[in-house]
Amino acid sequence: MPLVKVLGYSYVTLSYRFAGIHWTEITRQVRFTHGTGQVDDPIEVNQILQEILSYLIESFKDVVKENRSIPFLMFVHGIHESSMFISNKVQHDPDAIFDLLPEQDIKDLPGVRRILKLIMEEILIESFDEEIDEQIKTKSLPNKYNVEALEELLYLGIQALQAVDQISKSAIFKKSIAFKSHRKNQLTSFTKSPYFQLIETISEDMATYSTHYYHDANDMLDGALKKTFGINLTEFLSALGMPLGSLIVPKQEYLREIATADMPIEKLELFSSGLTLSYSNKMPIELSFYKMQENNRLVYRPIIEFKDKF
Repeated sequence: MPLVKVLGYSYVTLSYRFAGIHWTEITRQVRFTHGTGQVDDPIEVNQILQEILSYLIESFKDVVKENRSIPFLMFVHGIHESSMFISNKVQHDPDAIFDLLPEQDIKDLPGVRRILKLIMEEILIESFDEEIDEQIKTKSLPNKYNVEALEELLYLGIQALQAVDQISKSAIFKKSIAFKSHRKNQLTSFTKSPYFQLIETISEDMATYSTHYYHDANDMLDGALKKTFGINLTEFLSALGMPLGSLIVPKQEYLREIATADMPIEKLELFSSGLTLSYSNKMPIELSFYKMQENNRLVYRPIIEFKDKF
């Protein structure tokens, strides 16, 4: 069971249990279209990658559609909150986490966090045919139904991110990716030598640059936001006073509650809109998967805006 407790917070780890369903179907479709054996031709490799990505995204959308509800949205949001807590601990108190989570789960954490955000985006619709009540809050707690649905979505999402990554690599190094497909084994993809070593070296080198580039980035961002909006993230989050977890309140009521003379409601609403996920500002899921590969992303706790039945 991928549901674990980390210092009191519920978290769902990445599992490959659903590979038996989805990768088996991908293997069947690729064999039907491209036959068996090794595929090295860059054009055909790209076709296979696009077909795999299309299957994964459509399956991702189907699973979300089957589970689209306020309770599931709240459940995923809660797991995302836990992922932020764990990420912060990994950065500032790693010993507290390395004793509780396997190394692979910690390595998977950034990808899982990205997929959790995409799941929340895809769940959002113009209006839910549900009313917020105690029963809905109970249904949003970790249970077998919620955990299995999330487990499948995390698998599909991570595989889609990997497909996007391989598409990007093969666009730069056209002969770097190949596929093997045999009748008795599952479809496999691999990075050919010497491209594997080259890509690994470039990735390791880029990691050192990003460490220097983002040094003191939070302070720089806060300064730029303060200069532009008259308010920054530190001040805004301090005004919210929100602990980790899902807090559901009417939007205007909450903004009025935290507004001050220095932070009037108009300023808070404008600023919070940049931190908010809603039906009106979400991107098509296909584009979102490609955007997740960009390096200039900020890690933040999103505010989820949605309409219930009343």
